[in-house]
Amino acid sequence: MPTARIIAGLLTSVLLAACGGGGNAARTVPSAGAPREGSATIRLTIPPAASSSALRRSPQYVSPSTKSLLIAVQTVNGQATTFPAIALNVVVPSTACPAPAQGGQSEICTFSVILPVGSVAMTVTTYDQPLNGNNPTGNQLSSVTVTQQLSGNGDPILLTLNGVPVSATLALGTPIAAIGTPSNITVTATALDADGNLIVGPGSYAPPITVAVTDPSGRVTVSQASIAAPGANATLAYNGGSGLGKVTVTGSASGVTVHPVTLAFAPGLIRSDALAPLTTPVHYMTLSPDGSTLHIPYQDASNGNAPALLAVSAASRTVLAHPLLAAGTTATAYNVAYASGDAFIPYSDGNSVNGIAMVIIPTSTLTGNSSTAFAPQFLVTAPPASNNGFVFETPPGGGTGAIVDLAGITGSTVATSAAMTCAVWNQCLAVSSDGALVYGADASAPALVTMHVADGSAGPTIPTSTLTGTALTFGGNTLYLAGVTSGSQNVIDTLAYPGGTVPASFVTVPEALSALTVSGDGATLFGSQSTGPAPLVLVDIASKNVVNFGPSIGLGAFAGGFVSPVPIANVGASRRFLVIKEYQQPLGTLHASLDEYAY
Repeated sequence: MPTARIIAGLLTSVLLAACGGGGNAARTVPSAGAPREGSATIRLTIPPAASSSALRRSPQYVSPSTKSLLIAVQTVNGQATTFPAIALNVVVPSTACPAPAQGGQSEICTFSVILPVGSVAMTVTTYDQPLNGNNPTGNQLSSVTVTQQLSGNGDPILLTLNGVPVSATLALGTPIAAIGTPSNITVTATALDADGNLIVGPGSYAPPITVAVTDPSGRVTVSQASIAAPGANATLAYNGGSGLGKVTVTGSASGVTVHPVTLAFAPGLIRSDALAPLTTPVHYMTLSPDGSTLHIPYQDASNGNAPALLAVSAASRTVLAHPLLAAGTTATAYNVAYASGDAFIPYSDGNSVNGIAMVIIPTSTLTGNSSTAFAPQFLVTAPPASNNGFVFETPPGGGTGAIVDLAGITGSTVATSAAMTCAVWNQCLAVSSDGALVYGADASAPALVTMHVADGSAGPTIPTSTLTGTALTFGGNTLYLAGVTSGSQNVIDTLAYPGGTVPASFVTVPEALSALTVSGDGATLFGSQSTGPAPLVLVDIASKNVVNFGPSIGLGAFAGGFVSPVPIANVGASRRFLVIKEYQQPLGTLHASLDEYAY
């Protein structure tokens, strides 16, 4: 498709014979009462079809596909006239249109014609085919209606032609809007004429392109709807409302095919707070049942990397407490689970130091610390709130582990599931909403293993086809399961609960996920990796739109990924979640921040 332009030229009326060879055309003697006539001059510059750089050297062009034009005089001095239309063939080479001196240069045509004298209103239209007699043929390329005072002494006709588009493609000034931040977004159009030439200014589009949006949530409206010319734009107004669903922006104009564009949304950063006590990588964060306190297990570098718990006010972001879970030993603290109003945190050095600490809520003070024979890796509690819990355990030194049902969380083992494996930091367990089942994502085989909450006995094994699970969570009666297929695709599948026997395909995601969380309103699925620089992945559950955004800190090497997002508010259109972001600046010095996003 040639790249060219439909732009203004200096036009003067022309009358040529049907052969259109150029030069001056003969005129009949005017009838009595006809307007006085005189000479005028037209100079037409036609750019080479294949040279986009040449098109930018002058502000005035017409389409390189121009083969003829028609000038129709409507009025003279405000009065209707029967002055005959003037038809012109553009023929190169000819007396009026000599061939360019070199290939790739513009063609310049100069004609002398006869027009009425006075204030003359005329319409000039160009076409992509030669004349048939005095009649134009082919597709319209450009057109304009002007009024000019003519003296009859060779006046140049000053015209800026308006391109006639047949297709256009919309584009956005920003294709992704930050949720929570009201903004105006420009919409531009790239339009082509009937021969595929790019239409550029200074002329307008004939007709202009009208822009509209489809947004059921009402977040985006059109505040300026018309794109009247190349380089002009319409304007979208985003009110800052929540939601990850995309918005379709469409355009319309008579006889024009307009290709739409999509406006996407990404979570917008609301605030960021430094977490100075975190000087070692962290992997988990949870919100207390009353919504007041964030609990973040970590290793305290000032105490020999002993397992510890950082408690932070969700409202003020101030540190409330950071008790050691096991002083005098180097061990990793894992996730926090809540039962009977208290918090439980498993920790382990993977060998001889293993335990589960108990912390009183809301004071976040340490009340108990039970040693365990196994290496606890991931702990969940069974609803309704009770002292019954499940933990994925591994033998000292690592290897194949199992799901263990604990009496009183830190009491004796009641039952153990069949052997399974789960990668460190993966989200291995999830309890169903009615407390009936606990699932384990078996990283060694494409299957889910289950246990009965009541007595810890083994439940059915659920095959997952070719999916090896890495993370799972419940959202109402749906189990969301992240994993990797045998074809190395990262996916999230769903299982209907109860009654589902095989997970159903849900959505493909850009990263392998080690944690999943469902928002409080059940509308959004959050996924992340708990280690490494992988970005967060958010899924709008209704539309299955995937939002993927990574760390953009610009402060040095990234250390550790985003900690699995924690929803903190779902009030009307106000949706928020928290993540922990860690970075090194300078290299080797770890910093952490608690970031709040709107989604």
